[in-house]
Amino acid sequence: MSENTQVAQSKPEQESNIRLLVQSPDVQARIQEILGKRAATFTAAVVQLVNQAPALKKCTPKSVLNCAMVAATLDLPINPQLGQAWVVPYGTEASFQLGVKGLKQLAMRSGQFIRLNAVEVYENQFKSFNPLTEELIADFNLPGEGAIVGYCAYMKLVNGFEKTIYWPMEKVKKHGQKYSKTFNSGPWKTEFDKMALKTVMKTMLNGGEAPLSIEMQRAISADQGIVTDFPAGEEPVVEYPDNLQDEIQEAVEVNTAEEEVEARILQLIQGAKDSKDLEKRVKSFPPDMKEKFRDAIADKYDSFDQPQS
Repeated sequence: MSENTQVAQSKPEQESNIRLLVQSPDVQARIQEILGKRAATFTAAVVQLVNQAPALKKCTPKSVLNCAMVAATLDLPINPQLGQAWVVPYGTEASFQLGVKGLKQLAMRSGQFIRLNAVEVYENQFKSFNPLTEELIADFNLPGEGAIVGYCAYMKLVNGFEKTIYWPMEKVKKHGQKYSKTFNSGPWKTEFDKMALKTVMKTMLNGGEAPLSIEMQRAISADQGIVTDFPAGEEPVVEYPDNLQDEIQEAVEVNTAEEEVEARILQLIQGAKDSKDLEKRVKSFPPDMKEKFRDAIADKYDSFDQPQS
């Protein structure tokens, strides 16, 4: 089997059913190659997931399998009840969704964090938040009562660095509605609090101040994406249904600190899968970011061993 063969490659007639797909000899061999002793458990979990989620039956088995493979290589279970990773229907394709527990799991594995958490803030607990000093005044000794007014995330690194961010409820809702087209049908609808907690934690971790392991970078890169390919020994190929321009705008509008914007722009450059993809991304960058990362963009073009357009 070719090293560049897609994980979920199979005959067209096999793609009509997830069970036939995962049990086909080529796919089983590939799953075994990547997951080893976990192959049998993984295969059973994927079939069970689709059987329990009618909406996923409308998705191509290929996209379901590829998303599940991303979760498996990150050693995150796809059981929705565990909240670590989800395979979410997006039309006829499946999208990989990272859960807050999965994000926390990956961060703690890196050994760079002493504390990492995200919690709901209830109206009887909240006093004030200063975005400049990042000082949240809230009494978490009180049991939460009344409505949830916002969500906060906190991290403390082994080098002593600490950070807190707080998003009021309205900001979380606007973010979800604007940047997730599965807002009214996916985990945002069924697991709103978990998705909100993940959003504030992901924003904090992706702000350029937290050390991101290779696993964390891969997970954040694949989050909310459709995994179209999974070449052997390489990173998964991910397309983003929510439009790349929206992702750029999210970096510019939501992450107000300059260093956070720069970290996100750099991640987008590094995540380009070929020169055409990179060109598309660069066209969406603000002019000052194009100039600031001119060398990084050129280096990325060179890595494809193709002339820059």
